Amino acid sequence: MQTFMTTSTTGWAAAILAAMTICLPYLVRILAKAKGGHPPRDELIRSHLVIGFVVLALSSAHMLASMTPTIIGSAASPGIAVATAALVFVIIQVGFGLRLNASKPDGKRNSRRLHIVGMLAIVVAVAIHIAINSPLLSRS
Repeated sequence: MQTFMTTSTTGWAAAILAAMTICLPYLVRILAKAKGGHPPRDELIRSHLVIGFVVLALSSAHMLASMTPTIIGSAASPGIAVATAALVFVIIQVGFGLRLNASKPDGKRNSRRLHIVGMLAIVVAVAIHIAINSPLLSRS
């Protein structure tokens, strides 16, 4: 039961924080435009980066906690494969984010596109993993 709670907590926390960090830049821009100003870039980027690293840590903890015979034995193999891909995408996404943060303003367009494609890959992979492996969605 402890393992189930750990995997559930880390998995759902990672998913919720990933959704938050995806929405954060857009919400800040919308609020800044509504107030007639510019978004506070340094604070926004710092928050976005920190949450991204937390998502990576929680995703890794979720994967490690899930590596027990009880959970692996009962999990669907395609869901585990998709979850593994999602974790790899998160690792790559952190790299894209760091590259984007370090790039000069004229080089940000391609880095931003890669970052958006990475985000979409993570969202799709996590949604598939949840659909296949989540006990909350299980029909049994």
